[in-house]
Amino acid sequence: MKLPRYFGLVDLGILTMVATAVVLPPREMYASDAIKGDDAKQFAVALAEARTIVHPQDGRAAEAFARVLGEANQKDWAIDAAVASSERAKGSPTRWRALLAASVAFVDRLESRGW
Repeated sequence: MKLPRYFGLVDLGILTMVATAVVLPPREMYASDAIKGDDAKQFAVALAEARTIVHPQDGRAAEAFARVLGEANQKDWAIDAAVASSERAKGSPTRWRALLAASVAFVDRLESRGW
């Protein structure tokens, strides 16, 4: 079999890969909730996050959000959220609460690993 000069073996391989990708059905995707638990626990996390979004300089909202995340075993997320909230709360008299929440979440993470 003689192939034309402008159509090579690499082109045939690419054409085969594209045809295979088009013909095969898409893969199934599985997803699960990040926050395990009942609807009340998930709503509590969502409510605390919404309060930090509405009031970004409120250290109390950041503290509540980090606490709820810690109770939901999302220690890394609690640390990140509390640190980000403390940066947004610069100049606020309640910034110390966000910093305290970050510290508590970090200690909880270390204790959960057994260090």
